[in-house]
Amino acid sequence: MPSQIGFNECLSVAGGKINFQKTQIQLRDGKRISAFVFREYSTTKGWAKINASREYVIVLALMSLSEKKRFNLANIGDNISRRFNEVWIAKKEVNIEKYYRKGKFSNQLEAVDSGVCERFQLLWEAFQRLSFSDKKILKAALFAYYGAVMPHIDHSTLSVIGYTAALAALSHEKRKKTTREQTCYSCGATESKEELISEVQAIIDVIFSVCRIEGSEMEEVSRLVKRVHREQRSAFVHAAEMRHEEYNREISLPPQVPTNDAPVRPMLRYQIDLLDYANITRVTLIEWLGQKAEMELNHQILNIGDSLTVQRCIAMASIFCSSSFEARLAL
Repeated sequence: MPSQIGFNECLSVAGGKINFQKTQIQLRDGKRISAFVFREYSTTKGWAKINASREYVIVLALMSLSEKKRFNLANIGDNISRRFNEVWIAKKEVNIEKYYRKGKFSNQLEAVDSGVCERFQLLWEAFQRLSFSDKKILKAALFAYYGAVMPHIDHSTLSVIGYTAALAALSHEKRKKTTREQTCYSCGATESKEELISEVQAIIDVIFSVCRIEGSEMEEVSRLVKRVHREQRSAFVHAAEMRHEEYNREISLPPQVPTNDAPVRPMLRYQIDLLDYANITRVTLIEWLGQKAEMELNHQILNIGDSLTVQRCIAMASIFCSSSFEARLAL
């Protein structure tokens, strides 16, 4: 569980189907662990386990979409009782407290966001209302997003790929292809498929329609998506270029350092674009989910602003540019 997120008490959501247990802090490294219990009814214990296993990964992905942070299945190792596995099935009520070793964990949380359960409840309810076909589309986009929300900076380039895949999954129906006949001197008449709407344009169209973007913001979002797709996604997919310099950081300069022809290095723009791109992807997935479920999702509860762009990133870039420029003049 990400830092500064947890539960001070046991909380029940989804009509009692999911019960989040009180969060424990692992004293050795500060990792937060919170068990959640599924109530799954089936004809056999084996089928109940299969159904629960399908559900809990959706819970992790929806929690990550809700909080913009990665929720993982805990690898608790030897710091917890040997009787407890990562996934455990019981016929009776579970007392989680007895499975934590004394002196290894603490339940004193210094900061807790009380809106975590409320946000998850909204997304879970909307997800349950989807049709079978819409669930299939959203699962593909949701798990691509889940794979992209990585806390480690070494995965920045892969995050770009994941966010693009999530948006592409939602825009699949908008992509159009036509079949054209060609004549080959060796093979004779052949057919080839030609794209009428590219992947990047289909993604832009989905963002515009789902998020109801109008006016000047349309051009801004369009430029951002095309820039990220061209300079980051395609640079890695087609040329294996990692714009965020993940594996040569020990010899690279900070992104705020000025260059011969610019006040900052290009990597700073790549980082800012990634933050904006992540925000656009999250908002698009949530809006698409709400519209398909025919629910009006509360933007304030879900921490969705009026604009898709991350204004603090723009301000951050201005600060970096001015301070770097002053430093360069001093040199």
